[in-house]
Amino acid sequence: MPKADLQLVTAALFRHLPHEYQTALCQREGAQLKADHPGSGDLSAAFNAISKGRDEAGLSRLLMAMALSDLASNPYAKDAGDALETVAKRYRVNTTNIRESATADFAAKRKRRDRERPAAKNTAASSKRGKRAAS
Repeated sequence: MPKADLQLVTAALFRHLPHEYQTALCQREGAQLKADHPGSGDLSAAFNAISKGRDEAGLSRLLMAMALSDLASNPYAKDAGDALETVAKRYRVNTTNIRESATADFAAKRKRRDRERPAAKNTAASSKRGKRAAS
């Protein structure tokens, strides 16, 4: 879909979202809201600022976030604890692959961090020993 069409669709869907979802979406996307309780004009301006800087992929992700916001945050659903998993199943997202990928990424980061920490501790310990010997 061309970028102009995506912008029109996202703007139309944003106008049809409930006020609390609009506020949450703007805050989650990093918009600077001027008031604690912004009006619809403030939210529309903030959303326009958010959507202007997006390319087609960014607009598509924003559109999906808006479409799933109601499904993921419905407090009256039977599976309120597993709302995201329920939405993922509905849209046939393979959560097992995502879980395995995230687990592998976190394990790699933890391993890299653990390798860096002993080196930092050794340099700190040697500098403390050097200060003690000098005094």
